Amino acid sequence: MASSSAVETLVVGAFTAPPAIAPPPRQKTLPKNAPGNRTDMAWKHGIADPDNPRKIQCKYCQKKVLKKGLTDDACQAIARIFYNNVIPFNVARSEEFTIMCDMISRHGNGFKPPSYHDLRIKLLNQEIKLTHEALEEHRKEWRNI
Repeated sequence: MASSSAVETLVVGAFTAPPAIAPPPRQKTLPKNAPGNRTDMAWKHGIADPDNPRKIQCKYCQKKVLKKGLTDDACQAIARIFYNNVIPFNVARSEEFTIMCDMISRHGNGFKPPSYHDLRIKLLNQEIKLTHEALEEHRKEWRNI
């Protein structure tokens, strides 16, 4: 009898699941600029604007340096140009498009886009000249081959 109870214990113990270990509760991650989370590097040099909590004010020069939603507004304006002027979406994949956006952002506020005349005459002639210069460099290489 003693041996049968020992067998029962083993059989019962073999089919019982070990106690479940609950995973730690999942923490909800906050965006870097959320009011309760100031892990973004910008907070080292900026403070929340007391007049408008959607803006960050520079500690040193008191300028408003960041506005939430500004990127969304800029992207919507870019999209509108594509839609209204029937520009193929593949243009957004081009290296020139990325360079253009980067150069405009480096310029900062007050950038005036080129006029119709500048695009059609002045800048077109400059681009033709740059293309001819690049072509001459390639022709020199081709001669060496």
